[in-house]
Amino acid sequence: MYRQIDLNARLSADPNARAKILYNTYPGGYRLHRHPFFEFSLATGGEALHIVNGVPSRFKAGDISLLSPTALHQFLPIDGAEPLTMYTISFSPEPIRAEFWAHVPAQNMPYSVHLDAETFSAIRRAFQKLHMRASAEKLPFDLYTQTAIEWIILNMMEFSPEALSPDYMKIRPALIFIQNNFAGQISLADAAASAFFSREYFSSLFRRTMGFSFQQYLLDLRLEYSANLLALTSLTVTEISEQSGFLSLSYFIRAFHRRFQMSPSAFRETKRQEGIMPLPLI
Repeated sequence: MYRQIDLNARLSADPNARAKILYNTYPGGYRLHRHPFFEFSLATGGEALHIVNGVPSRFKAGDISLLSPTALHQFLPIDGAEPLTMYTISFSPEPIRAEFWAHVPAQNMPYSVHLDAETFSAIRRAFQKLHMRASAEKLPFDLYTQTAIEWIILNMMEFSPEALSPDYMKIRPALIFIQNNFAGQISLADAAASAFFSREYFSSLFRRTMGFSFQQYLLDLRLEYSANLLALTSLTVTEISEQSGFLSLSYFIRAFHRRFQMSPSAFRETKRQEGIMPLPLI
């Protein structure tokens, strides 16, 4: 049965429970899951097939990925390869300063790169130190943790081929906010406030920078997420509609049909005919 970790509930109960770190070897892989927070994965040994939103790629020692809450992902073992060993850091994005998020290309989320030997060694040491500071996997989100995560972001983005425009960097905090909250009931004013802009200025800046409106971006995120749930899970259409942020099932079905030229049920059946079967979702 699907179980989603409620990080916000943890935060309200314990203001310091904003991050979690794991270090494990996965001989059998790790099954399909999702979570309402951001996650770093750093492979330190072995190899596995990392499937994110249905798209597979090899994940091996020296690779690091950053996933947003829109990602459904799993790791599958590869025949003949050593099992994957990796660190994962799950964290709430709010304490990370906006100027650091500005370096992350949101349109390419999930983001994955292969590090050179020197950078991998330095980032691995940072993960090791964070792991040593954790208690029962919980990581205190103090200045040390905040600074370490920001430093990891900067070093990871050195391997990005993209140059981000000044306007994009201005709206980047809002893009992070939207990706972290798309399944809730957020407004243009909420997104504008997350980037410290007025509603009117942000609306104009967002459209000029992205080429479409805030409302269209939010709708696209929800529809893409719902399509992944339809393809990869056995959740009902009603459950998927609700968990993707739609208040009305009928509106969800109409919007989905406009985007994909078929109903949610027909889309799922097409994926089944392509051989894509539902997996247990935790």
